[in-house]
Amino acid sequence: MFGWYHKPEIPVCFKILGFKQIPQDRSEVKARYKELIKDAHPDRGGNFAEFVKITKALETSLQYFNGKED
Repeated sequence: MFGWYHKPEIPVCFKILGFKQIPQDRSEVKARYKELIKDAHPDRGGNFAEFVKITKALETSLQYFNGKED
């Protein structure tokens, strides 16, 4: 009946943060970032490239919510 409906592709920034669907709000994004960045931070033995990738994904993900309520 609704075969024409196509679920939008999840943006890569959310996939990098481990989401399987677009999160509901910024708080979900920030919480996931805090979990991931603990292991990726270079001061804690993490990989700098992964740290940068996760941080850029956070910035892009938060931009997605610009103009939306928290």
